[in-house]
Amino acid sequence: MKRLILLGVAIATGVAACAADSYEEMKRAAVNRERLVIWDDDGCDMTHYPYQRADLVKQPASVRNFELVFLEATENTKADVIGYSGTMGFGYFTALRTGGYVNTNLFERPWRNAVNEFAALGKDAMDLATDFARRNKKEIFLSLRFNDNHDNGHPAIMLSPFKIDNPEVMVGHGRKVKCCGRNAADFAQEKVRAFVKKYMCGYMENYDLDGIEFDFFRHPQLFRTVALGGHATAEELATMTQLMKDFRAMAEEIGRKRGRPFVLCARVPDSFDYCRAIGIDLDAWLRAGTLDFLVVGGYFQLEPWRKTAEKVHGYGVKCYASLDETRIPQIVKRQKGKMLPGRNDKSCWIARIAAAMACGMDGVNLFNIEYFKHDDQRYIMQHDIRDLDGLDKIYFGTYVGGGGYLPQSFLVGGKDFWKTTGVNPAFPEKLATGASHLFEIIFGDDLAAAKRKGKTAKVEVRVLTDLKGATLPTVKVRGKALADGTQKEGLATFIADDATFIKGENAVEIIAPVAMTLHDISVRVTFR
Repeated sequence: MKRLILLGVAIATGVAACAADSYEEMKRAAVNRERLVIWDDDGCDMTHYPYQRADLVKQPASVRNFELVFLEATENTKADVIGYSGTMGFGYFTALRTGGYVNTNLFERPWRNAVNEFAALGKDAMDLATDFARRNKKEIFLSLRFNDNHDNGHPAIMLSPFKIDNPEVMVGHGRKVKCCGRNAADFAQEKVRAFVKKYMCGYMENYDLDGIEFDFFRHPQLFRTVALGGHATAEELATMTQLMKDFRAMAEEIGRKRGRPFVLCARVPDSFDYCRAIGIDLDAWLRAGTLDFLVVGGYFQLEPWRKTAEKVHGYGVKCYASLDETRIPQIVKRQKGKMLPGRNDKSCWIARIAAAMACGMDGVNLFNIEYFKHDDQRYIMQHDIRDLDGLDKIYFGTYVGGGGYLPQSFLVGGKDFWKTTGVNPAFPEKLATGASHLFEIIFGDDLAAAKRKGKTAKVEVRVLTDLKGATLPTVKVRGKALADGTQKEGLATFIADDATFIKGENAVEIIAPVAMTLHDISVRVTFR
C-alpha cells in the first residue's frame, strides 16, 4: 500500500511538473511572439456610438454596426494587436463585468451611449472587441487607462461612482493643484489601489484576453504629491512598484487557472527620469520582471527614440514607440500661427513608423488614429513596417507636443526633462541675424538601397519662416549646406540629392540671414 501511495504521489508530481513546464512554454511563446503593429482603440465606439457614421444612426444596434464604427479599419491589415480601451475616466467602464459602467450620454445626439442597447444583446464593448479580434486572427489586449482624466472637464456626466462616493481619493480634494487634473486618483491611498486590483481581477477572470496594457500615459498622473508641485517620494515609488508586482502575481495566478498566460506591457512617458519624478520607477519595474514589453512615448516625446530603445533593451525587454495622433495642427490653428501641411497625412504616418524602426524600435503602437478615414488607416497598416522603402513620406522636425499635452502639464518643471530638439510650429522660434537652430530629423529611408531596387526619389526640404522676398535661410544637413533654394511668401524650398539624408539621425541646422521667426520644417520624399 505504501508503495502504491508513493507511486501515486510521484505520478501526481510528474503531472504537475509537466503542466508547469507546459505553462512556462506557452508563456515564453506568448511573450516572444512577433508583434509589429499595435492598434490602440479609444473605446469611444460604445460611449459615442455610432461616431461619425450618420448611416448607422437610425439603424438598430448590432454587432456588425458596432464594428463598423472603428474596428473594421483593421480588417485585412498587418495590425497584430487590438488594444481596446475599457475605461472612461477612473472607475467608469464600458465592460459590464468589472464594476460600475458609464451609461450617460456624453454628447448630444445623434451620438449616444449604447452600453444598455448592447447589454440587451448580451454583449459589452470588451466582448465585441474580443470576438472581432478572434475572428480576424489578431490578439486582443485590454488597454487600461489608469488615470484617464476626461472627467476633469465633464465632472457632471463623467465622474465615476467610486470618486463620487470617495471624494477624498482625488488629488485636488480640498487643495489647489499646480499640475495634473484635480479629479485624478491618488495612488498613495490604499483604497485606490485596492479598487484597481479588484477591477483588474474582473477583467482577467471574465474576458478572454491575450494581454493587458497598463496605460500610464493617458494620463500620466498618479500622486497628490506631484499634483501639488513636488516629485514622487521614495515611498510612493515603492508603492507603485509593489502594485505592479501584485498585478504580475494576479496575472500569473489567474493565467494558470485558465491554462493560458497573460502578456503584460505598460505605456509610459519615454524618459526614465521623468517617469521616476511622477511616480514610475521603470528600472525597478523592469528588474522585477513585472512587464513583458514596454510602449514608450505619446502626446509628447522627451528623449531620442534610439536612447530609450537601447535602455529598455538592456533589460532584455522589447520596446515599442507609441505614435499618437498629433495635436499640433489644432493648437497652431487656435493660435492663428503658421505651419506646413501634412502631419496627419498617411505619408507622414509612414514616415513616423519608418523613423521609429530606424532607431531600433521593435514595433509601433498607433494611438488615437481610429478617427481617421478607414482607408487611410488601412494604408498605414497594410505594409511590412520593417521595409517601407519606396513609399512616399513626409518627415517633420516635430510631430507631437502642444496644448494641454505637454510634460509640464503633469509635472511642475516637466519641460526641463525635454531632451529632444526639433521645430514645433506651436512654439515658433525667433532667431537673430546669424543665429542658428540645431536639431535632428530622423530619416527612415535608405535611398541608396531603394535606388538599387529601381525606386528613385525626389527629396524636397521645406522651411517655413516669416522672411520676405528672395532672402533664404541657410539649411545644413549633416554639415553640408543645401543649394539652389527658392522662396515664396516665407516658404523656402530646397531639392536634396540622394546622399543628403542617411537612414537614422541627421543633424540639421537652420541659420538666419536676418532676424526671422522659424515656424516649421518638413522633408518630403516622393518615389517615382
